[in-house]
Amino acid sequence: RSQAAKIKVNPRGNLWATGHFMGKKSVQGSPRLEPPEEPAVPVAFGPSLRALLEDMVELLTRELLKILLQERLLDENQGKYDLADQ
Repeated sequence: RSQAAKIKVNPRGNLWATGHFMGKKSVQGSPRLEPPEEPAVPVAFGPSLRALLEDMVELLTRELLKILLQERLLDENQGKYDLADQ
């Protein structure tokens, strides 16, 4: 066997946060990312395809918000029924 396998490591102190900050970089000096001014649709697409993609994004956003609202209402109603059963 190699010598590395026989070395004993004796950790010192409390190791509960070991590795927590590994790979973290300071954000104080880094510039903030600005949101894009227009949807991230490649410029190579023509105006009609671009408009279609923007409409699809808007439709999908509305549908997602509707689903999330329905889920929230269902959760709230479920909580009311649970309290009534007690």
